[in-house]
Amino acid sequence: MKILYNLNFFNKKLFRGYFDSGKILLASGSPRRADVFNAMKIPYAQTNPEFNENIITGQFPHYSTHGLTKKKFFVFNAIHRILAAKWINRSIETLVLHKYFSVKDKWPGYLVFCFDTVVISMGYLFGKPKDSEDAVKMLSFLSGKEQTVSTACLASDGAHCFIRRYDTFVRFRNLSMSEIREYVRDADVLDAAGSYKIQDTALSFVSTLRGSYHNIVGLPIEFISVCRGEI
Repeated sequence: MKILYNLNFFNKKLFRGYFDSGKILLASGSPRRADVFNAMKIPYAQTNPEFNENIITGQFPHYSTHGLTKKKFFVFNAIHRILAAKWINRSIETLVLHKYFSVKDKWPGYLVFCFDTVVISMGYLFGKPKDSEDAVKMLSFLSGKEQTVSTACLASDGAHCFIRRYDTFVRFRNLSMSEIREYVRDADVLDAAGSYKIQDTALSFVSTLRGSYHNIVGLPIEFISVCRGEI
């Protein structure tokens, strides 16, 4: 299987025929992603991958900068940021590939779409919470901080596998503990990366947003347009 990170002039219509024939599989149990497919009038089948999405979460290693000169600190910090970005990219790419391999043999002849969304802040990578208390801890950590919402997107027909990552930058205002607990109690957050859903009352948490709103929902519509050969 050939992995592609871009569809160019020569292969931009590689997957077009699957949209015409309706042989599309959404390998996700997310109703939000299904809503996007429905809004775009894409005929599709849907399945939920049997896969533990929380196997790759945690923090990129941090090292002591004690004793470094100012110049060395800036060099170290730049290298650390590059390595952290590569670790995050590799982690979510691994997740979305695992999802694909868990379903591909059951759906031959289909163009399979897989997605995985994570939230990154201060070097930490957050997937879905384990329970309500875990959700409270995540939102408490994200309160007042900037975060990157990253979605790894995959489309594969078995011979070609197109992968692209989309990032949206979000900053939360300072949240009170009572506000967080009330949100976790009333909202269904256990299937949401970072323990919130931007399309519900969590939108009120956001003070700034740069990038694709649909990426935070979990399915950047730009990726579908690229796969259709439209852009």
